[in-house]
Amino acid sequence: MTDCEGVSSSTNSITADEVEKAPDSPDKATSLELLKAQSYEQNIKERKKYAHRIFLLICFWLAGVFLLLVADGESGFTHFSLPEGVVLAIIGSTTLNVLGIFVIVTHYLFPQQGE
Repeated sequence: MTDCEGVSSSTNSITADEVEKAPDSPDKATSLELLKAQSYEQNIKERKKYAHRIFLLICFWLAGVFLLLVADGESGFTHFSLPEGVVLAIIGSTTLNVLGIFVIVTHYLFPQQGE
């Protein structure tokens, strides 16, 4: 595997078409390695970006559910009340959604060998 540190996508950028059009030579192999390194670098950046966004989504989601539950618990002061079935549905669905998103994201960010 090629080490992608130090590869600057702005200065040494090549495309797959350029690699395919080049004649078979050591330069083509080097270009292919550079293209793979750029691909890995971009993949890592995108994974970090979307992992952060999903983390924020889950945090806001949980904060919203927490506020609903606090408002329902303080119904004497807020005059806001939810039926018990709705509260149970909110807690259950939120738990399943958070766990599902967590599983999907971790499987994408940390794939098994050979995937």
